[in-house]
Amino acid sequence: MPKLLSNKLGVIQIYQKRKAITTPARHHFKFSLLLVMLRFFTTTGRSRQHLLSSVGDTMQFFGLQDETLQAAMPENWHILDDEWRKLLNDSCLAAPHVLKNYFLYQFHHTTFGLQDLSHSLRHLYYYFIDFFYLKTLLSVQSIRGRTVSEEAVQLTFSHYATVTMHSAHFRPQLDALIDKLNFGDDLSCLLLLN
Repeated sequence: MPKLLSNKLGVIQIYQKRKAITTPARHHFKFSLLLVMLRFFTTTGRSRQHLLSSVGDTMQFFGLQDETLQAAMPENWHILDDEWRKLLNDSCLAAPHVLKNYFLYQFHHTTFGLQDLSHSLRHLYYYFIDFFYLKTLLSVQSIRGRTVSEEAVQLTFSHYATVTMHSAHFRPQLDALIDKLNFGDDLSCLLLLN
């Protein structure tokens, strides 16, 4: 019984520590990732047309040119999170295979966990970032009034994977940002979860 109580207290402490890094750091980190996406997707030739409009819509949603960008950021992330929850209930994303198949393919393609375990946490970080980007792009599409059909989701996944899997320059840009903002270890990927 004391060991169980000790474990539960440890989990609560970890949760409280993670929440303590919340708002400003989390918002800054997420927005920095969006800026890497903007910078990279505007310079890549592959799938540029589709991704550039999605990224442009995302930057417009946040008001990249507005003076109120920082002040409005918490509310904008909240709106995106609410929209994502709606999509998970009311769109094709409610079917578990839609997201699951994408990530199963990624795990298979990269042989995640089967080779070179010294970099497993960084690769897990990339999957969190992929989820964050896809979640953000699809949520903004929905907010903009576009139907998030299975075809639209597959198109977004396909263009995103084309760019991220077949470019030698994308991961190094992410690595530089992660190393700069990782708060001491790669567990900062948990900031992308909520």
